[in-house]
Amino acid sequence: MAHIEAGRYKAQHQSHQFGFSKNGTKQVCVQFKILGEDEESAGRTILWYGLFSESKCGKMTQWERSVLSLQYMGMIGTDLKNPGPLETPVEIEVEENEWEGKTSSRVSWVNRWGAQKISLKAPMSDQDVEQFAAAMQSRIADMARANGAIDQDKIPF
Repeated sequence: MAHIEAGRYKAQHQSHQFGFSKNGTKQVCVQFKILGEDEESAGRTILWYGLFSESKCGKMTQWERSVLSLQYMGMIGTDLKNPGPLETPVEIEVEENEWEGKTSSRVSWVNRWGAQKISLKAPMSDQDVEQFAAAMQSRIADMARANGAIDQDKIPF
């Protein structure tokens, strides 16, 4: 598989297979196709290995995280043998991985596409953001003028 730069990509399940790792741990291997017209890596494929062990992966076990990743892809119900169409696009996080002296790309995380990456305790509503932006507009223009960053005659407001 071709090298894919580290980063986050929109991707979709192409195929999967269940098997065993070198250590005998049950796993699923999913082949993802990177989506998007603007992505340099669009159309390329990359593998993700989800383990089904009791080992911790953050607050979850590896098997819980693997099932959650399959659910993000569209898994319906509880039957791994018949998970459903797995057609929902997801966000994959690709990282560089060095193994036995060779560097390759690998999927480190599978997340829900479009999931919020930040979470404030008191987010602004759309109306609050609109009012705040309007109130700050002239202050930002004044700051830019003071710093010589904007030609005063070319300010559009």
